[in-house]
Amino acid sequence: MGVPLEGRNENNKQLQGLGRGITTSNKAFIIDIDYQSKQVISTFAQLEKESSTVSWEVNCGNMTSSIPLVIRDLSEEKWLMPDGKLSIFNTNTNKNIVCTMTNVAPKYQLAHMPGVIGDFPEVNVSFEDPACSKTKALFPTGNLIDKVNGIPVTGIDVAVPMIIINAESLGITGYENPNEIKNNKVLQEKIMEIRIEMGIKMEIRKKNGAVMNEKDLYQSNLKMQVLKSENYQSVES
Repeated sequence: MGVPLEGRNENNKQLQGLGRGITTSNKAFIIDIDYQSKQVISTFAQLEKESSTVSWEVNCGNMTSSIPLVIRDLSEEKWLMPDGKLSIFNTNTNKNIVCTMTNVAPKYQLAHMPGVIGDFPEVNVSFEDPACSKTKALFPTGNLIDKVNGIPVTGIDVAVPMIIINAESLGITGYENPNEIKNNKVLQEKIMEIRIEMGIKMEIRKKNGAVMNEKDLYQSNLKMQVLKSENYQSVES
């Protein structure tokens, strides 16, 4: 679980990936097996850490990678994963996913994640046709670049709807720590304005298929995250 086996690590975050915020474990998957299609049916539930709200709107790639590990402990593994590949249909996004695991002695091909203690079973996750999870197109506005309050942004829907923004356009470097981002009220207001306007332009849909309005976007319980990738910021919608 990324916990030191000896001594103490005061700054240990357990997991370090794209996001630099506090790692949460308030995620859950409900899975079933479709014996006719030889496929796992998965439904992802994002439990809010500060309320009783549960979001059913998106999928989680990290959690998806754990599903083949569950299946490999079941008797169904032999016919669900005869070649190490597991077919998964996710009900949140209505998309197919293929997880692949290499069979090696004694049991798993292991991989190392930078910043995480230990080695873990390697799972390759392939999202089939991931575009249009919650909108009508890969670039839902029809443009590669839109401008909101003079700030150039890119709205893209691949696995989840995202808004890509150059960090410098927001007056930051992209290397700020989480508290600097969280406590920067001017920055948060800029991001919220972009999120709402682009959400409307992208016509992001709710679970029932209805297009989200300004109020829906503002109150959306999909957690907004600022993700660092070199000098760029990505705001998940």
